[in-house]
Amino acid sequence: MRTYKCNKLVKAEPMDKHEAIRLGYLRFNDDEAKSNELNGENEEGYHIFHEDGYNAVGYHSWSPEKIFEHGYSHIGIMDGTPDWEVRLWVEHTELCERLEKL
Repeated sequence: MRTYKCNKLVKAEPMDKHEAIRLGYLRFNDDEAKSNELNGENEEGYHIFHEDGYNAVGYHSWSPEKIFEHGYSHIGIMDGTPDWEVRLWVEHTELCERLEKL
């Protein structure tokens, strides 16, 4: 198996698992599986909006809190910032982190 690193930009907000199920961000093969999840323990996590380059609409998903926070870092940029400016800021931050390690 090959190793991959995720480096895409997403928008996210805190959302518990049950709310994500009710809004359709977590999908199940059948109603019984969905019902079992809603009746089970709730879990904190994040609603994630992926701006997909292949799909102008993008898509929504949900991730458990620990997994999300391990894989993503908040970059502190406000909504409405042009994409090129966001990418420039991210690249600058990554370069500064690499310089510190030298």
